[in-house]
Amino acid sequence: MALVPGAWLLAYKLQCYYALDYTSDIFVFVQLATSWLKGRFLFDNYYGDHRSIHTYFLAPLLALFVKPFGAPGLLIALAAAFSAGFAAAARILRLAGVPLPWAMVGGLLVSFMPLSVHHYQDETYGFHLELLMPAFGLWLGYFLLRRSWWGSLGAAAALLAIKEETPLVTAAIGGAIFCEELLRGLLRWDGARGWFRRHVNLPALTVVALALVALPLLLIFLKDHALGATSPGSFSRIKVPGGGITIDGPYVLFAYVHDDIETWLNSGETDLWYQLAFAGSFGLAVLRPHFLTLGVVTGLISWLARDNLTWAPRLSPSLAFFQFMTVFAFASLHHLLVRKRSPGKVVTPGNVVFALALLVLVVGGWRQQARHGPRAAEFYTLHPRHQLETTLRNEADRVYSAYLRDHRPGDVVYVNQFLFRYADASMDTYWLDRITSRPPATWVLKDFKQPVEKPVYEDFILVSHSGRFALFPAPPTRSPPR
Repeated sequence: MALVPGAWLLAYKLQCYYALDYTSDIFVFVQLATSWLKGRFLFDNYYGDHRSIHTYFLAPLLALFVKPFGAPGLLIALAAAFSAGFAAAARILRLAGVPLPWAMVGGLLVSFMPLSVHHYQDETYGFHLELLMPAFGLWLGYFLLRRSWWGSLGAAAALLAIKEETPLVTAAIGGAIFCEELLRGLLRWDGARGWFRRHVNLPALTVVALALVALPLLLIFLKDHALGATSPGSFSRIKVPGGGITIDGPYVLFAYVHDDIETWLNSGETDLWYQLAFAGSFGLAVLRPHFLTLGVVTGLISWLARDNLTWAPRLSPSLAFFQFMTVFAFASLHHLLVRKRSPGKVVTPGNVVFALALLVLVVGGWRQQARHGPRAAEFYTLHPRHQLETTLRNEADRVYSAYLRDHRPGDVVYVNQFLFRYADASMDTYWLDRITSRPPATWVLKDFKQPVEKPVYEDFILVSHSGRFALFPAPPTRSPPR
């Protein structure tokens, strides 16, 4: 069953990819995934050395998908994560004693709710490494509930390797499970031997400790890498109202958050986080109010960067926590309403009550979520709204057919942002309007609707042109194409 969500997502994403809907970031990750094969770790031709911006340590492993499939390989990896998230959600519900049919319903509900769909759609950019957070977060929760040391540490390590902010969601999930089991134990205190072993989840406590250690280490790593010519750096993205202080390192950042914690908790970003938490859990967050206290840290970066929390990569850590919380609360609702079981009967009074209550909650939560994921219907129907009309896409295909036919491995190509699908963003591909120190081009793929400050193709030969699209190979003095 888990293959169905993944196949659905892949079908949708490939339609968008081949229709030229994606630009920039998906192709940056193609280069981040493969640059180490040429001796440059986490390097791309847009920012240069990416290690001063984000700690995308998991990106090189995506070369397993990118090398054989190119940029679509990242969409295959994303589809696999979508399937894995569904499987983890269903397994958590089975661990909680929810029958398999209802566990499948819960997994599908969490995977296909509008907020999740909006996240995985990642409009305009198509892929960010952050989009893998919800799947890894659910698997971390599953292994922690099973108290599997190897599974818990492996999932935590993968989550921490995604980005510098993932220690927040790692600690939130680990802390939620630790507190849940400890509170349950305190409420059922009987003084019997073995109480500590039964109700203190040591893997969860260990994961929280690892996350708290990893957070400053990852920030120090970012601080120790010098900014490149076009790298904005990670700390420069933090916006302090009034400009009273400059955040230039982890210690100043921690002091700033400590001093302004009340401002953060009363901010509009935090209000939106709580709105999304209730909408994203279909109101079931009320069954786990203590989770909300821990999970709010996943919205901290939105406040620091003054970013829109609903932007797909910014939403990732919060959605990872929402999905985990919703699965837990779904199990609670099931146990609350289905008290008596009738062996051999599929339809029982308790199941009927549960189904009706769930229907009411789903309809209400679905409508609230749809406000933040307005294009979810395109995903459900597999009919995305493309940025370019079919005639324009056909026009671009005709113009760049000569490049696809004649380019050779190692040819340096400059590309406008929405035309990268033709070049597929190898390490010999450059943004036409970005890096200044780059080798001479062998080809230029130009969209005249996207001007550049200083044209680099003035002495090139125009070999193909239609409407806004043009193809320029280098003049004969520059190793011409075949």
